[in-house]
Amino acid sequence: DMAGVGSAILAFRVADIERRSGKAVEAAVLSLSRRTEALLQSIESKLSLIAGVAAFASASDLEALVDRAVKDDSEVDAAYVLDGRGIAAAVGLRSGLEARREALRGGDFSNNPLFGALRGGDGSAWSDKFVSGVSGSVTVGAAARRGGYVAIAETPFGYILETLLLAAGSGETALMVIDGRGEVVADSGGTFRPGVDNLLGMPAIAGLIGGEASGRARLDGRRSQLAAARSELLGWTFVA
Repeated sequence: DMAGVGSAILAFRVADIERRSGKAVEAAVLSLSRRTEALLQSIESKLSLIAGVAAFASASDLEALVDRAVKDDSEVDAAYVLDGRGIAAAVGLRSGLEARREALRGGDFSNNPLFGALRGGDGSAWSDKFVSGVSGSVTVGAAARRGGYVAIAETPFGYILETLLLAAGSGETALMVIDGRGEVVADSGGTFRPGVDNLLGMPAIAGLIGGEASGRARLDGRRSQLAAARSELLGWTFVA
């Protein structure tokens, strides 16, 4: 009958709209992940340059280079260059932290996870969030190894959040970032509290963190279709 045909057409249209909407969300979250990585890779590039010249620069010239790189950029609180044994050959500090210089220069950073992650050769690595022993603030670490030297920078977590907001733009889709431990890093929809709420106990979220591209979960009192993209650079999952 006509009612049955009409219902079937309506069901097809609804399914088609949902499918196209889902594709748009998947594209948005993938775009956010890539744009965020592109913005943060500028830090990697600077560290790579510093590590590359460390073997050829004098101690004073190397420290001047690292110090200038820190003071010229608001995205870095502290940076240090480690030799092959993990000893700090040069240190750069933002204004207000210079009093720590003498304690850090010549210090043993061989147990630093980023130094350990790059023992195998040239490359780059990022850490998860941690409280910096230098600045005392919540920080994300980045490192680059070139030759026998590793350059490490401590980036304030606030800068990472600003980067995420800039990359997200003013789109209507609510976007969320979750770290590898399930902790909410950012939530443009305001449903969850960054740095407080952990969503690893939600099976759908755990699946997205584990690498699934989509899933359904009850968020803010209603079931939502979610799409995800993982940043290998940061080890974070972007969800929309």
